[in-house]
This record gives sequence, structure tokens and C-alpha cells, in this order.
Amino acid sequence: MGLVFGRLWALPQYRLLNLSLGPVRGELLARRFGASARCQWFSCASVSCVCSSTTASPVETALRTKVVKQSICRTSRRLRPLTAALLRLRLGGSIWQRESARRHEGRDRHFSDVRFKNMSSKPDYTEIAAIEVSLADYLDPNLTYLIGGTPLQELLRVATGDDSMLGLVSPWFGCLHSEREQAIVDQRLDPRIYGPGRVPVLVCSDDLDFDCTVVIADVFVDDDTIRWKQLGFDRTQSREPTGIGQTVERIDSIGELYFRRRQYEECVDAFKAYQKQLTEQAVDARP
Repeated sequence: MGLVFGRLWALPQYRLLNLSLGPVRGELLARRFGASARCQWFSCASVSCVCSSTTASPVETALRTKVVKQSICRTSRRLRPLTAALLRLRLGGSIWQRESARRHEGRDRHFSDVRFKNMSSKPDYTEIAAIEVSLADYLDPNLTYLIGGTPLQELLRVATGDDSMLGLVSPWFGCLHSEREQAIVDQRLDPRIYGPGRVPVLVCSDDLDFDCTVVIADVFVDDDTIRWKQLGFDRTQSREPTGIGQTVERIDSIGELYFRRRQYEECVDAFKAYQKQLTEQAVDARP
């Protein structure tokens, strides 16, 4: 790997050669800088290059070896990462382990807390149910969503300050004039069939189609959770029913809503049963 540091410490009765060389090249350098010292080589396999005096006592040799190891550990930080890692690991691991433990203790504790928090945290679920109610004087009672004990239309009225939100109705019970538009709603409303997507949840009660006010829910589906990531007004320019929800103007004052999947599916089933009941009543009312 060549000469690493290019520095030579001349200490009394011994020399420290900062090398990551094999014994042959190290021996040549030792001869160049003096033959009075006996070189004890540790090539890359043991990563220490020490020239110690033959007259040094065992205690002095141990102290010098400690100084050499600390010097190599400090200086190796200026090397390329792989070379520095090899130098540190070959010192027996004790110095590297102590430094690494101090350096990463706080960081590892932080990430452990984050992982534990992410694994243990659960969303704040909101209750959802279907309720038959009339929110405007000109509307007959109809089925709508009860979100956390409040009808969805009332939540929109508070969020937007627009009283006309109380005149919206759910298309989930089959009230749309267009069969194609109603088929799109019936396909998207059930997470067991459609999965995630943008679902119409409210429409104008005067027009009962996609050409007037349409409120879209951006629905995400998990194993046990249904999430409405956002609510917004449809601004799609396409006249095709399949294009509904492509462009949405978000209602920022209403955040994400989390529902338990089983409860959400029970609400969907209630709308389907209500739609079936209305269809049967309409058939019976025919002359």
C-alpha cells in the first residue's frame, strides 16, 4: 500500500515508523534511518511498525507499544476509510470498540427510540357510521356519514364556512341520475373491491351528477385501517365519468381521518343495504 504518513518520530533509543508496509520495505527504511535499532515488524496483518532498542526493558517496551498503538489509532483517521478501519481493528479491537461505543451511543439510542416509537404508535381512529338524517329543510331524510359523531356535511360547513354544504348528499345509496356515474361510485366505495383510490363521497342534491359540486375522499387501504388522506372538491375537466377525482382542490382545514377497517366496511354495507331497500320500494311503487 506504500508509505502512509511520510513522518518519522526520532525518540530516545527507539524509532516509531508509521508504516502500513510489509517487512521487506520496512527493513530498508530502518537501515536508511539507522542500523543501531532492531526493528520489530508487524505488517498489515498485525498493523504496528515499531523500532525498539535492544536495551529496552520489558516495561519500557510495553509503554512504547501502547504509545505506538495510540498514535496509529489517532493518525489512521486521516487515511482512507478502509485502511483506517484495518489499522484500528488490528490493534486488538479494544481502542476502536471504546471509541465507537462513545461515538455512536447517543445516535443509536436516538434511532432506537424512533424505531420503538414508530412500531408502537397507532393512529387516532375516528368512529364512522351510517345515519339517516335530513340536514336541510328542502331534503328528505337520507343516509349519510357520521364522522366522530358529526355528519360529514356539518364538518365541511364548519371547515369552509359555506352553509350550502348541508345540501350535499351521499351518492353511495344510488341516487345519481347517470347509471355510468353511479357504477363508478359503486365500484370505488368498497375497499374490498376497489382498494385505494379517489372516491366521490358527496354530490349536489339538486343535480345528482358529477357536473356540479363533488366532494372527493383520497382513500388508502391497509390491513386493518382505512385512511382518508384528504378531502377536497373535484376540479377535473374531463367529461368522462372515469376521470372523476383526477384533479382535486384540497380542503386543508380537514386533516387525515383514520377508520378501523371493519367499522368502515360495516358502514359501506349499510349504504348497500339502504340502496337495495330503496330499489325494492321503487319497484313496488310502480303501477
